[in-house]
Parts: sequence; C-alpha cells; structure tokens
Amino acid sequence: MTGICFTVPEILFYGRLRLPEKWEWTSSDRSVGEPILDEKQT
Repeated sequence: MTGICFTVPEILFYGRLRLPEKWEWTSSDRSVGEPILDEKQT
C-alpha cells in the first residue's frame, strides 16, 4: 500500500516533542488518520 503523511513537530513544556500527523492511504480504501505522538517524560 502507498500513502502520504504530513507531520509538523511541536515543542511542548520542558522541551518535550509532539508529532501530530495527518495521513491518507493513496491506494486501496483511501482511509485517513490523525495520530499524535508525544515524547515520554522521563
């Protein structure tokens, strides 16, 4: 399968990183998603 994904990194409190994504399959059913990946605070 093929697709596209756009991610604009954001810097959160205490320098943590957030990666909000918007993706879409360009083949098959053309489904979409918007996951958010947050850096874990240690």
